[in-house]
Amino acid sequence: MSILIFCLQNKIRRFLGSAVLIDATAHPCGALLYKIVYVPVVHLQDLRELAMGDKEKRSAGSARLRRQAEERLKKGVTAPGHDASHTEGETQRLLHELQVHYIELEMQNEELRRFRDEVEKYVDLFDFAPVGYFTLDRDGVISAVNLSGASLLGIVRSGVIGRRFAIFVTGESLPVFVEYLGKVFASRSMTTCMIELARADKTRLFVRIVGIASEDAQECRIAVIDRSEQKLVEEMQLRHIAELEAAQRTAENKSRLLSAVLEALPVGVAITEAAGGTIQTNRAFEQLWGGLRMETRVVQDFAAYKAWWAETDTPVEPEERASALALQNGVTTTGQLMRIERFDGSEAHVINSASPVFDADGNTVGCVVAVQDITELRRAEENRRRSDELLRLHMDNSPLAIIEWDRDFIVTRWTGGAERIFGWSASETVGKSISELNMIFEEDIPLVERVVTQLSEGLSSQVVVNNRNYSKNGAIRIAPGTIRY
Repeated sequence: MSILIFCLQNKIRRFLGSAVLIDATAHPCGALLYKIVYVPVVHLQDLRELAMGDKEKRSAGSARLRRQAEERLKKGVTAPGHDASHTEGETQRLLHELQVHYIELEMQNEELRRFRDEVEKYVDLFDFAPVGYFTLDRDGVISAVNLSGASLLGIVRSGVIGRRFAIFVTGESLPVFVEYLGKVFASRSMTTCMIELARADKTRLFVRIVGIASEDAQECRIAVIDRSEQKLVEEMQLRHIAELEAAQRTAENKSRLLSAVLEALPVGVAITEAAGGTIQTNRAFEQLWGGLRMETRVVQDFAAYKAWWAETDTPVEPEERASALALQNGVTTTGQLMRIERFDGSEAHVINSASPVFDADGNTVGCVVAVQDITELRRAEENRRRSDELLRLHMDNSPLAIIEWDRDFIVTRWTGGAERIFGWSASETVGKSISELNMIFEEDIPLVERVVTQLSEGLSSQVVVNNRNYSKNGAIRIAPGTIRY
């Protein structure tokens, strides 16, 4: 009977493999009853090396387990239900073999339980990974997918298996994916691509695919990584760069426009920053100062541009200039009349003005200075003044009566000759109308009125008249004269 059980046990072992649990219990009549329990072997192709290893590893593991089981038996560890009073002869050897094998199987079961726990961990890692994992055949049909992958597509996992991955690819990206799938199976190395997926809810995802073919090149495993946010950020960055480039071009165009405007102005213009440093000047400014431009960094450096007040001929201090007032007080100042000394030693007369430049917060960030060269204007005014003075001297000393009046016939000039002929002084006549003086003879008033009408209507610019006039003492003076309008 013992030999029969031993042989049965060996056959069971050969048929079922090592995953057998033999439980020995004592029968009331004293015999041992053996209960054989089959433990199914877990086959996971992707985890086979982790679980059992190759054949050599399994043989080495069995030998190790047997040695450990024998060591436990020597230490007194026996199978449950063993009764030493019934062991003798072959039964003793059989029981010894069964006890060793029982411990060996128990240890294998422990390893299987540990393996099952490890497998469950890897299954959880596989399913709940933040990346979608797919297994595709050569036609792109999905044979396996994790939960994250199904979630990316917006479909339950059971609805994904057996469908072509290409149906989830947008039309724009389909040629890219087809080419990529061919490369995966043609190459033994890992390949990647970027495509856009169309989810079940019609939304779109921009994803990166990383894949590699299996050893037999009959299927491939791909990881699908959502890059939608990254794509959005990249698009925003590209838009931002485009906006910056557009703004830069606009600023450059405005700068060129400003430079063109400055160069076209007939006055010297300088632009300074908040401290007083020169930023930009036009050609007229440099020519006005003798073809040079002295660099300034602060307001005190304005002293290099020598100037005197036109009215007092006293030096203009740096803080008195319109530019300093604009920078330090934020006020606009115009019409400062100055005499300046150019850097080449020559002199000029100028009108100096400046206005502050404010930022969005109202802070002064610089100023614009305008300097107009009025040297020729001053020279012309001086010449005119001298001519006027000379003319006045000639008119006052002329023996002729020279009288000037405006459009309303208000006397504006009464020379010495007029005073000698008519008797009224300049103080008595200037500012009064001719009618107030009562100097025209009554009978000649219509003649004078016709002459005035002729002149005022532009029919003539000069008329020779020969009318009678009263003097201050009432005497009648016949004085032919020429009236110009």
